[in-house]
Amino acid sequence: MNATCIDFGTTTSGSCYAVTGRMSPKESRERIYPSIIHVNDWPKQNYLQSKTPSIIVCDRNFHLLHWGMSAFNFIQSGQVKDGHRVFEKFKSQLPSSIAQKGAFRRTGNTSQLELLCLRATIDYFRELFDHTARAMENANMVKGLKVDKEDIRFLITVPTQWNDVQKSLMRLIAIEAGLISKYDNVNRLKIISESSAALNNCHRKLLPKILSTEDTEGVITFEGGKYMICDAGGGTVSIAIFEVFKQRGQDGEDSLRRCQITSGIQKKCGSAYLDLKMKEVLLDICFGADKKSWEDNESKIKELESLITPLTDQFLMNKTYFGSASRDFIPDCCREFLKNYDPEASDDDELYCGVCDFANGNDAQYIGLDNFGGDTVFIIELGRILKKLRLQKGPGDKIITEEGVTVERDKYHFEIRLSYKFMREKVFDEVVDNTIDFLKRQIKKANGNITHTNLVGGFGGSPYLRKRILNELPFGHPLHIGSLITDDRGDTAAMRGALIYGIDSSRHETQTDIVLYKYENAATSKYNALVCLDIGYDGIACSYRDLRNRDDNMTDIEDW
Repeated sequence: MNATCIDFGTTTSGSCYAVTGRMSPKESRERIYPSIIHVNDWPKQNYLQSKTPSIIVCDRNFHLLHWGMSAFNFIQSGQVKDGHRVFEKFKSQLPSSIAQKGAFRRTGNTSQLELLCLRATIDYFRELFDHTARAMENANMVKGLKVDKEDIRFLITVPTQWNDVQKSLMRLIAIEAGLISKYDNVNRLKIISESSAALNNCHRKLLPKILSTEDTEGVITFEGGKYMICDAGGGTVSIAIFEVFKQRGQDGEDSLRRCQITSGIQKKCGSAYLDLKMKEVLLDICFGADKKSWEDNESKIKELESLITPLTDQFLMNKTYFGSASRDFIPDCCREFLKNYDPEASDDDELYCGVCDFANGNDAQYIGLDNFGGDTVFIIELGRILKKLRLQKGPGDKIITEEGVTVERDKYHFEIRLSYKFMREKVFDEVVDNTIDFLKRQIKKANGNITHTNLVGGFGGSPYLRKRILNELPFGHPLHIGSLITDDRGDTAAMRGALIYGIDSSRHETQTDIVLYKYENAATSKYNALVCLDIGYDGIACSYRDLRNRDDNMTDIEDW
């Protein structure tokens, strides 16, 4: 038996799996916890990476031509023609409601675009799973194991803000894509929110440190300490804050436990909003001469957005390292030190200015300097856009641009160069400011005193976001974040957490809906009453039972 998680993302998606075996929950608990294996060898990717682009390209009849990195490369090479249909970010355009007799009929609330995105999602899931199954078979070839689809239990991550209808839609998509059958047990596919999955992964990695009273890698946590988990994803940022407290067990021994004290989700904070800001900038640059003709025309904007797709796709990579120091940047204190440095008069083998810690990579304090980062460059040498550019021009056919923007163009080459300051102010700052404001509100709600913050999610890997947080909420600040813990694989936190949830579920006996009359076990022997609350749409009913008696009858409370 295998447990497989599909992390369906707005811009990138991935999968991972674990071999759980055909064992009872008791047998599973007695075995070593299974290893989580990420699928890294995605088609047409020149390097191993845990995710592949959430993009597909179809012909005019909606027959799939390319998906993932193959679709990305197809777009970048300028091969997209008028008859092709490109689907990107289709996850955010799925129907929010479905017809009673099925999801694939258009209703009054479902647009044609939403149905097309639904079809795109089905095709994408089919390809994603087929490749995952091949990766599992290749990994098991040495052991001689064959992967049977019927032996796979699936977990799919969805945005936290999705309603029950949208979650049900993912089950229908999984059926249409061939992952499961409509006759399968409902537990063969489990839907889990991205924020819950990310929390699950963070607790698995973080709690051994947080709940330890010993110094572990320089981390010391004490009773009453608080820690925060921030999942900065594509469309939202979710934050949960926990407090560590001491609890005495039945054996009389004290142990540290956790209690969630705040949680929240903020929109317009994720990296998808960076994409929107970048798209606005690129439209103004590429078609600024005709802006009055398209700025209020939604269909025209969509047409122009399809033309700049090769540029916006380049930004998917550019944004992941924005906020890193350029090779030429040196702080003034270091520059002055190097200017006066005399190697013959120094006993040190390495150069340290003694004022800052820039040499060790601690450069967050310089993130606001205009010369800190390098330019962001976009280049196109093939594609429809070269013939349809409408650049603003002045006397002598000279291209007019804003400060910080440089444009070069000839018949076969188009290049846009944006300064670090321009990108910071026009694209990143508004989204990052919203995220930091949200952090401050949540920390204030928890009355501060945060000792650790774990930053995960795709957007959580942004160097600019991380350094801005360190700058604005340092130690000594009333709302400081404590020690910032980041993960090189933070973008896979939700994927791993969802799979951990699936593995843990298989290691515990299924809970019955029937309350047994026997209560002599260690966990319940100290209680002598059972209270049942029935919370319905029209009211609440309550009943109770005295556990000291062997009578199974519940007594209803009627004198409200």
